[in-house]
Amino acid sequence: MAAMVEEQAAARPLRRQLMTLQLRELLIRSQRERLAAAHVQGAAAHAGSAATGSAHPERLGRADDGRRRDGDTSAAGQAAAPRPVQRPDAAIWPIIAHIHLHYRDELSLGALAARFGRSPSRLSMAIKRHAGLTFTQLLHEVRVRHACGLLATTAMPTVEVAAEVGFSSYKTFARVFRDRKGETPGDYRSRMRSLRA
Repeated sequence: MAAMVEEQAAARPLRRQLMTLQLRELLIRSQRERLAAAHVQGAAAHAGSAATGSAHPERLGRADDGRRRDGDTSAAGQAAAPRPVQRPDAAIWPIIAHIHLHYRDELSLGALAARFGRSPSRLSMAIKRHAGLTFTQLLHEVRVRHACGLLATTAMPTVEVAAEVGFSSYKTFARVFRDRKGETPGDYRSRMRSLRA
């Protein structure tokens, strides 16, 4: 019995490290998706203004005003200082870890803010800034990822999967899952089964 307790205690730091890596992977993936979407939107807006001729002539002529092609420059033609990279708020990691650990529970921004001694608006801004997602989007992302694991590895009915990962209604689960994954939970399960076969 004592050996089992010691073994569990030794495994705790490894579990924490794994959770930290998983959190970072989720944050990096969501930030990558946001940047890709912003890039596509920017390219589409640029193409639209060029196609309609709505670009301002003074903006078109800026390429000749002494700017270098390899970097952004100020109006004087000198290279602008790079923007500082925003360092993650160390206090946000326990909050995000709490969301990952308690995703099955009835979580609300207000209750989470009270638990961690922050105002809901500041907590919301901190989550958005560091995760690239709103609180609700982050919670849904975590729940859907866990649902994907259950759908792919168990025969649990989808209604039970929805309840298991914290959704109070199957209808909400199905809508969020479809929005996040682009397919229904049943289609996802079928696709995963066909990949394993």
